[in-house]
Parts: sequence; structure tokens; C-alpha cells
Amino acid sequence: MTWTTQVSASLDIVWVLSHLSHSLEEVDYIVFYGPPGQTGETAFRFTSAPVISTPSSVSSDFINGTLTISYSFLSGSQFITIQNNQSMVVAIVLDKVTANTWHAPVISGEGDFGQFFSIGTNKSILVAGPYVVRTAEITGNMVALANLNGTTTVEFLAPSNVNSLTWNGVPASLSNTQCGFFSSQLDGASGITLPTLSNWKVLGR
Repeated sequence: MTWTTQVSASLDIVWVLSHLSHSLEEVDYIVFYGPPGQTGETAFRFTSAPVISTPSSVSSDFINGTLTISYSFLSGSQFITIQNNQSMVVAIVLDKVTANTWHAPVISGEGDFGQFFSIGTNKSILVAGPYVVRTAEITGNMVALANLNGTTTVEFLAPSNVNSLTWNGVPASLSNTQCGFFSSQLDGASGITLPTLSNWKVLGR
């Protein structure tokens, strides 16, 4: 697929994930973010008019080969699907607070530099929800993720052969979202009880 994008209103491109398998088609995912309440536009260049699906808060216009998508008052996440012939782009527009909980962990390749994106691997997945995602692995049809700071709904996008999830080594149930992501409700660490400190001394004072 050939397309270009231009971004106005101070929105930033976070990630572009190319050719993640989605059903039987190859899909390009591009993620933008901006301050909450921000308005913005994203422009794509196509050789013919695409078919676009947007939420009600987003409008679009196609003139002279340029598709312009306009969105206002950024809040949460908005998914915009653009179909052009046999190719598809999904633009994900986030406010910055929401973007802080989105991650693109690297799926390591082989060799000494396997964990370095664009050097030892070109694979990653999108994960939304947790405060931090330290590691991600794909083994067969299973995604393994690690770390969590509390009970969280986690959503992730992975190749279509994936149908199961483990979090910190524990299997988790999955459901599907309307946007094509997997979703799972994960529990955080159990609470801890601190001991009562008494009859203690500090050395060196």
C-alpha cells in the first residue's frame, strides 16, 4: 500500500505498525496522540477515493487525492478505518492521558540484538491499558505479557493466529472488542501488610 500522512494541530505520531495480520488482509496501524480536548486533522494521500468508517465525533473529506480526517475535543481513543482497494489503514487517535497507557513492546528476534527493534527484529504488538508492559513474547498462538500495577482491563492487537494470553505466566481469559483487539480483565498484585516496627535503632547517627 502507498500512502502518506501529514499531521496538523500539534498531534504526534506515536507508532506505525505495518502488515500485522488481520483476518485475511494486511492492515497498517498508525497511532496519533494529542492533549485532551485538542482538535486536529490528519491527511492521507490516495490515488482513488477510499471507503472510510469513523466514529460520530470524526468527519472526513476526500478532494483531489487527499483524504482529510478532522477530529475535535480528543478524549479516550477513536478508531478510524480506511479501506482502499485491497489495502486497509486503521488510524487510532488518542488523548495524551490515554496514550500514556498504550505500549508497543518489541517481540524479540534471534541473536545478540534480537531485542532491538529495526535491528534484530521488526515485530511488535500494541497493548492498551496497563501502566507499564516490560516484556512481550509470542509462542505459537499465545501472547505472554508481563507486569501490572493494579487491576486493569488490557487490550492488545496481535497476529490473527494468536488466541490465548498469559500475564506474568498465568493464563488469562480473552474476549474480542469491536475494534478487532483482544481484551482481558487482569488482577493486580495482592495487597501487602507492613510489619509493625518497634524497638529498632539507626546506626551511624
